[in-house]
Formats: sequence, C-alpha cells, structure tokens
Amino acid sequence: MRGLLILGMTLTAAFGGEPPYRDRVLTETQARAELALVRRAMEVIHPGYQRYTGAAAWEAEWRRLDQIARGGAPALELYLELSRALTLVRCDHTKAEAPEAFAEYRRRQPTYLPFHFKLFDGRMYVAHAAEHAAVLAPRTEILAIDGQPVATLIDEAISLVPVDGYTNHVRALSVEFSSEFLGSAFDHFHPLIHGIKHQFTIDFRTPASPERQSASLAAATLPDWLALARPKRNRYINFADTVTYKKIDPRTAYLEIQTFVNYRRPVDPEQKLRPLFQDMRNAGVKHLILDLRRNGGGSSGPALTLLRLLANRPFTMVRSDQLKSIDFSELKPYLSTWEKRLLDPDPSLLERLDSGYWEIKAEVDPSGRTEQQPLPEAFQGRLTVLMGRGNSSGTAMILAHLKDMKRGYLIGEPSGGSAEGTTAGVLFFLKLPHSGVTVRVPAKRNYLDVDPRNFERGMGVAPDLLAKPTVDDFFNGRDPVLEAALSRPAVDKRR
Repeated sequence: MRGLLILGMTLTAAFGGEPPYRDRVLTETQARAELALVRRAMEVIHPGYQRYTGAAAWEAEWRRLDQIARGGAPALELYLELSRALTLVRCDHTKAEAPEAFAEYRRRQPTYLPFHFKLFDGRMYVAHAAEHAAVLAPRTEILAIDGQPVATLIDEAISLVPVDGYTNHVRALSVEFSSEFLGSAFDHFHPLIHGIKHQFTIDFRTPASPERQSASLAAATLPDWLALARPKRNRYINFADTVTYKKIDPRTAYLEIQTFVNYRRPVDPEQKLRPLFQDMRNAGVKHLILDLRRNGGGSSGPALTLLRLLANRPFTMVRSDQLKSIDFSELKPYLSTWEKRLLDPDPSLLERLDSGYWEIKAEVDPSGRTEQQPLPEAFQGRLTVLMGRGNSSGTAMILAHLKDMKRGYLIGEPSGGSAEGTTAGVLFFLKLPHSGVTVRVPAKRNYLDVDPRNFERGMGVAPDLLAKPTVDDFFNGRDPVLEAALSRPAVDKRR
C-alpha cells in the first residue's frame, strides 16, 4: 500500500502535469501515538465499540494496525487503514475523515472519474459523463479502469464504507454518491489505494455495441464532477428545501422529504409540515404516499414532528439514551463536539446502570423520552411509505415506529440504519495531532421504544412489499416503487 501511494504521487508529477500531493510521513512513535488515541477513544467513549465485534477480533485488528505503524507511516496510509478498521464497529456514524490538506487538494485538482455511475448487480453503468468523456454514453458499462477489473475496484471501495450492523446492502449507494466522502466513496478511496491519477484508461462497452473499447480520459475536478448530476445535486441539503407536496388526484397526496437535517438553515418543522397535513384534511385526502427513499436521517425535530403527524396512537421515541463513560479527561485535548455539555457531563443528570453505562435522565431530552401525542392534524387515512437503502439513522427510527404501530404499508427495499437504535445523537471529533486525521466517535447509544420481535438483530426495517428499480427502469425513467404504491389495493394484503 505504501508503495502505491508513493507511486501515485510520482506519476502525478511525471505525467499528469499537475502538482503532486505532498503527504506527511509520521515517525513510528507518532503513528503509534495516533493509534493509541483512537483505541482509547473507542474503548472509553464509544457505546457500541463491541456491539458487533468482540474483544478478540479487536485485539487482532489493533495488532494489524501496529504493524502499519512500524517504521513510520504516511498520513494517508494511516487514514486508509483506520477507515478499514473502523468498519468493524458496524456503525454508520463511526468513521475517519481525511486530513484537510488532502481534501483541499482534491477540491482543486482533477482526480475524479469524468462520469457519474450507477451500480446494478455489481456492474458499473455510466449515468452522466463530462463533455470531454462524451464517448461514454448513458448506460455504457465500465469494464476496467487502468487495467483493473471494475468488480475488483467496486469491492475495494465497498469494503471501506461503514454501515450500521449487518446492513451491507446499503454500501453501494455511498460508492455511487456520498457527501461524507467528498462526492463518492469510489472516487474517494480509489486514489488512496491505486495512487492519485489525473487521467484514466477506461475499458467499456456501449449500449450500441458489445465490443470492448478503450479510451484515455482526463480526470474531473470536484466542482465539475458535482455539476454532472441530473438534476443538479448539492453536496449538502437541508430539511426545508427538500419537502415536496402535491395532489396526485382528489383523494391521493404525495409528500417527499429528502432529509431531516435542520441545523444548517433551521426552520420550525411544525410550521413547515402541519399546514400540509391540514390541507390534506381540508381536501378530504384518503391516501398519502410518503416518499422517504432519499432520506438518510438528520435532526430529531423534523423526524419527531413527522411521526406525530402520522401516528395512530401515543408513542415514546426511545426508551433509553446511554453513555459509556463520563470521564475521558485524558482525551479532552483532542476532542470537540457541538454538544459542549458532554465534554463535562453533569452526573446529576445521569443514572448509573448495572451494566456500568450511564443513562441520561428523561428530563434532559423530554421530546425523545416522554410520551408523545399525535398532533391534531395527524393523518389517519391510508398511508403508503416508500423506503429504500438510503434510509438510515433517524429515518430508520421513523420506519421502525411505523412498522411497530402497524401504521402504513412499506414499499421498496430494506433500509439501512438500526431498528433497535443507533449509536449516534451526539458525535465527538477526535483530531489526531500528527496526521491531521479526524475520527468521529459517537457519544450516545439509544434504544428505540419498539417491540424487538418485529425486527431482525443488526438490521434496519424490511418493507412489506419488496420493489426496486432495475437497470432498465433507471435508464428509461421508470419508478416501479411509486407505481406499486399507486396500484396497490385499498385493503392491504400483506405477505
């Protein structure tokens, strides 16, 4: 791996015409100190550190990382191997962030594939290509990149994407597009494994011809890569900007919410959503199609408000919020968070459990721990929810509650996230002083107030009706999930 990174930088200078990325090389002492900090943070702070991976497996992993540090290590290699290790936590919120110098280099220099792609059954198809890569028409299948089979490259990227529990099926979405990885996990990790490139040799076959072809294509910059999306996609989206409401017919309404993130440009979620539900009531809407397929979660306020507008009975969002520790003084110089109170937790707001964990008292977060009533405008008609692999975190919690209260009919693909509850809510950011790598460490674990018998351990939420787009559906603009919602009978016939 170390040779590949150095080779990539040498090739950049020799052939790419672009300035090389100058990586920092840590001494063995520095590299081991960084790893010791990460291990300590996992053991002391992370409430789900051994939720899915036991002590013996972790010991083996820390020994592997120790070998990486022997003799010193480049910062990017340390970042890559930490990313690999942290997938063992099986928590979508636990991940490493690349050094800012590398992120800034990739914002300015062309290092991205000159096309967007979609994955179907492990195969890569061009969705949109840059003008200089027009030879790659939509639906062109990519067979190899720089002589490496695409299947191998996809597997490399997928193995580095963190997910909750055993929801491995959702990883492909991050490989295609993810704001967490500066565009996509593929474009993010490929240069770390194979070296930074500013030009790619692409082997492909087009829809018009099954013969293998090859082209040498210049890489794209991040702004150019983002601009390829149709329709245009922002790296960061906000709750208020992604609420779409319309009437399909006099008795059917469609509501899409693409995110619950409400901290960049916050709005009152009740002011945003309650008028829409009041309109449904005034118009006599009998069937609501709620589209959450692109919603990965976000802030608790919009999620809770939506659930109160759909619930058919009182509910409590979570039955317990827990911290693993309240004393991590040796880590404080390296930690930051938006929830400053957790840097010095007040023991009077916590209760020590027999497990050794600390439960946050209900009065600290009454919206999550106390009984919630449906809002006056709550929709009580026929509810169909469109769901999929893009659902995780807070959206999976909404789906779990709806399924638990037998409210609505779920159509689509199995979600990500955890129906049992996530390790999320508040994150600590552990800044490693020598490499510039930052590690996200969740501080809280929540336990959803749902019947666990309705869900499979380590999984998200399963749909009542499985429906997913095929490669033909995608390129022909067909939406089989919405079609299934519109055609389903008024009386549910659940499998």
